[in-house]
Amino acid sequence: MNSSPMGIGFDCFGRRNKTMVNAYDVPASDLINAVAKELKQDEKIKPPEWMVYAKSGAHVERPPQDDDFWYHRGASMLRKIYVTGNLGTQRLRTEYGGKKNRGAKPGKHRKAGGSIIRKLLQQLESAGYIKKMKTGRIIAPAGQKLLDNTAYTLFKKPKTKEEAVEQVKEKAKNMAEKLPEQKTEKPKIKQDKPKKPEKKEEKKEAPAEKKEAKPEAVKEEKKPDKKEESKAKK
Repeated sequence: MNSSPMGIGFDCFGRRNKTMVNAYDVPASDLINAVAKELKQDEKIKPPEWMVYAKSGAHVERPPQDDDFWYHRGASMLRKIYVTGNLGTQRLRTEYGGKKNRGAKPGKHRKAGGSIIRKLLQQLESAGYIKKMKTGRIIAPAGQKLLDNTAYTLFKKPKTKEEAVEQVKEKAKNMAEKLPEQKTEKPKIKQDKPKKPEKKEEKKEAPAEKKEAKPEAVKEEKKPDKKEESKAKK
């Protein structure tokens, strides 16, 4: 296996080893959220007191609203070092920077704050997740282990056939629990349907009576008119 930080999951010829699960096999957002929870449990990684009032850079108008911003940024930096390697403070400032709103003028890119990145690198180095080299920071074996293990748990790849069968059984149980709730709702719909034909029969009877009453009234009115006309002619 290759000993470089990019060598996890690759053989000696640089080809991908499909039998292993790495940080490359998991979405970045899911991996960062999972690693942030584990960094939060580490005592060596803690946000400073001034982090509540500080902005993450000149391109931002307000301080970060997320309470766990320090741990999410640390997990993101750890993944970037895992993927690329040889990263320093200045390169990370450009990556975490953004466009500054200058009003009517066109926006320009501004670097992120260096103090947050510098202190996070120091804390990750003291925890043993990264190493400091002349060219920049690289991932340490402890950092590789942390990212690969979290990626494996997210990937949920069963080791044996028995574990795969157990996963299928758990899914079947969850589906069985949902089915009785659907059956109880169906009889309520059936009880409402028989009431509709009774209303239609009543509506049909009412217009039949009206039709029969109209011709009788018309005939009675026409008969006395003919007799009166004959008497008037005589």
